[in-house]
Amino acid sequence: MRYYLYQHIRLDTNEIFYIGIGTKPKKNYNSPICIYKRAYNKTQRNKFWKNIVNKTEYKVEILLESNDYDIVKLEEIRLVALYGRRDLNLGSLVNLTDAGEGRKNVIVSKETKLKQSIAKLGKKLSKDSINKRTETCKLKAFERGYWHKKEVYLKAGLKVRDIHISKDKRDKIAEMLNNGLNKSDIMREMKTSFHSIKKIIVEYNINYINPKYNKKCQK
Repeated sequence: MRYYLYQHIRLDTNEIFYIGIGTKPKKNYNSPICIYKRAYNKTQRNKFWKNIVNKTEYKVEILLESNDYDIVKLEEIRLVALYGRRDLNLGSLVNLTDAGEGRKNVIVSKETKLKQSIAKLGKKLSKDSINKRTETCKLKAFERGYWHKKEVYLKAGLKVRDIHISKDKRDKIAEMLNNGLNKSDIMREMKTSFHSIKKIIVEYNINYINPKYNKKCQK
């Protein structure tokens, strides 16, 4: 089993104060501390977690193990909602997010934002980091309905002809183009972009003649 769900329990009140997810190392170990390294790790914890650990001892419990990350993630979300976050006055957990989605519903103070901004000043990203961010931004923009290059469609598991504009709307735009309407008028009326209209011209193989300049549209 690759992924696991764990909880931290403070020994003075026997209260659960943290729920988290960890990944087992590829190398085989005999020690639980090495196998469940994240669960036993005291670094990279928030200040509320550290405040509790400074006051009392705690124990680690492994709740669930699975090769399916989604199963572990959903259970984490359920337990965080069940026990409640302390920073939202909903329970005993010092988790700063709703779990499952990284930083979903996280509360970040102005001081923390300033520290993060200062820490990043003067640092240059590697080419790999830049490429990863670029691909992530492309896919997120694609999900919001923007046009993208062929490789982005393929990476998203879609066919190139799949377009974010609905079929009915594309049909209507194509009809307007065939009737010789000006592209600028179509853009305003249909609330679409010039680039989208060009894509539809290519998709529907329209021999568009600009009524203003009487020039054939360059595909």
